[in-house]
Amino acid sequence: MLSKDPKKPTFVPVKEKYALDDGGRSLEIFHIDGDTHNAGLMMVYIPKEKILVEADDFTPDAPGVPAPSGPRPRIFTSNLYKQVQRLKLDPTTVAPLHGVVVPFSDLKKVAGVA
Repeated sequence: MLSKDPKKPTFVPVKEKYALDDGGRSLEIFHIDGDTHNAGLMMVYIPKEKILVEADDFTPDAPGVPAPSGPRPRIFTSNLYKQVQRLKLDPTTVAPLHGVVVPFSDLKKVAGVA
């Protein structure tokens, strides 16, 4: 139950999925299973707009900046992609909390599946 006292924070544990709906739009919060960066990471999916919001597992390169040389860490991005597939989400856009908004195909390239 959510607190009615604005001074008291409310924490909602999420094992797999937590959904919010206002009757016109929904927002789905998912635990990123198998994340080796942080076992508590979550991702948010906005189905109507097909937007995936995430932090740390995928950080796209800034426009006009050359990609870093050497091997890039893909394990987090690969796992994120696998979780999106497992949950049967259909994002067309990724809004990372670090980086710029990009097409989902950019995430697939970094994950090594495109």
